[in-house]
Amino acid sequence: MTEREVEALLKKRGRPSQTAARYLPGRHLIGPTLFPMYAFALKLAGWIWLGVAVTLLVARSLIISDRPASFAHILFESFESSWDLALAWFAMITVGFAVAEYVQRRPGSARDWNPSRLPSVRDGLKVKRSSSIAEMLWSVLFLLAWLGAFPVADFIFPHGEPIQLAASPLWLDLRGPYFIPIVVLILADIALSAIDLARPQLSRGRVALRAADDALTAVLFGSLLIVHGEETRAALNGLKGLKDAAAGAAKLEILRDWGLALVLLFIAAGSAVSCVVRLVRLTRRRAWASRPAG
Repeated sequence: MTEREVEALLKKRGRPSQTAARYLPGRHLIGPTLFPMYAFALKLAGWIWLGVAVTLLVARSLIISDRPASFAHILFESFESSWDLALAWFAMITVGFAVAEYVQRRPGSARDWNPSRLPSVRDGLKVKRSSSIAEMLWSVLFLLAWLGAFPVADFIFPHGEPIQLAASPLWLDLRGPYFIPIVVLILADIALSAIDLARPQLSRGRVALRAADDALTAVLFGSLLIVHGEETRAALNGLKGLKDAAAGAAKLEILRDWGLALVLLFIAAGSAVSCVVRLVRLTRRRAWASRPAG
């Protein structure tokens, strides 16, 4: 062989380090068996992190921040402050799958399993009837409570006199202009749960309706928090002055306003995240294409 032919042959075999690596035992942090599950876990964590970053942190920046800023600046600060959370999730998922890879490579691990203990196959496009019943009952109870069917006991002083609390602006708006829209959303949830109970097999239309319901819920409660931005900031920061507040009604007002603002913030953020998850599920054409006709 000529020198050029030898050079071409060696070049085809690869670099010396690559050629030597073929003679070593296979070493990898996460092997091909667990890698698809590892990629799925990272995608799921990424979508959850994105929803949290875009909803909860943006809402917190818009409502709690005292200084005005552009929307682009708020988005940048939201993503920048949530990088630690993303890196922590990535590290925990990677370490967990690396440990699982090490465990499954142990001698005899391939024979240490029982086929009778395998979980049953679950249809991802089918809603459990128990979940539909629980969701419908919860919505009905919440609707009755919202309409005032259940009396609320008054707070009583130790000497027997009821505590008179000042009206909360957030609560007054909830029971005022937002009262009917909230009733409509609860009725829509009840109707969708009833449909899921009658027809557990999901359709694209019902997933889209659920996403629209979540989006309307996030917009409704988010707009309420933005309109009452000053009251919300004061309520969320009210626990700092709880020790200095007078005993009795003042402390109860601080706790009430803080709890109400926190619940509304979590409802708005949770609905936005749920909407994103449903939209992602709606775009998975392969899963819907494999659904049997009818």
